[in-house]
Amino acid sequence: MFNHMRIGVLCALLTAACGSSPTAPSSTVSAAPSPSPPPSPTPGTPTAPAATLFRVTGVVTDETGTPLNGLPLHFEFAAGDFASVPELRCNSYCTISTDAAGRYELGFKAIPTSFYRSPIAAGLVHTWREGYQPVVQLLPLGTTDIVQNIRLRRSRVIRAGESFTSVVEPDSSMCTDLEDWFVWARRCEFIEITTDTTGTLVVDAREGAGSGSLPLIFFQTTGSYTTTQNVGTGVVSVGVSAGQTYTVLVGAPVNMPAQRYVVTTSLQ
Repeated sequence: MFNHMRIGVLCALLTAACGSSPTAPSSTVSAAPSPSPPPSPTPGTPTAPAATLFRVTGVVTDETGTPLNGLPLHFEFAAGDFASVPELRCNSYCTISTDAAGRYELGFKAIPTSFYRSPIAAGLVHTWREGYQPVVQLLPLGTTDIVQNIRLRRSRVIRAGESFTSVVEPDSSMCTDLEDWFVWARRCEFIEITTDTTGTLVVDAREGAGSGSLPLIFFQTTGSYTTTQNVGTGVVSVGVSAGQTYTVLVGAPVNMPAQRYVVTTSLQ
């Protein structure tokens, strides 16, 4: 789902990590210049941060804890040099797969970047499989030996007009479609809503048991720009066409226990 969107993410990563391009050298040449020490950096001039060698490991399972074998994992980061993973000949974007036990391991050189705002991270990993919700996780700093386990949840598909309970957990995906929405302060559940007629699709989410606030809701635009970019707290609506499927993300604040929301949908 997200594979073809990686270029925009990588450009944002590299821009945030490395700052602006250096100023072109002057064409004026002085005659017989006398030796002098290099000039001091101009205050405020961006400097390229140092790259760090990271190692990330983890296990990928489904909701029941069953390991997922052969699942592609896609890593994105601001590369520290031309071949951040020499043995895979990849730079900034690398893909590996889980083994029979659902395990994975990757060593890479990267520049921790402020693209992720708070917290700054070493990069991100995203994955998907038919029948499951996509997952995007940040690779946190604090150690160069990162452990990032991943749990895939089954896809949830409903018809417009139905209601359901959405549960956002501490290991749910970050709220992003890797193209338009990068809401790193929230974790999300992805819900697919099918429509029978053309109209306005309204999604209304309320606090449920264990929830301390209204969720953030937005419509995923990745791969379907017929969907209006609309985001809101509690209630959102967009114009939709008959016979289509729209993905809605229901988001809760990060670093919270499981949050439950009662979500109703209607097609007006």
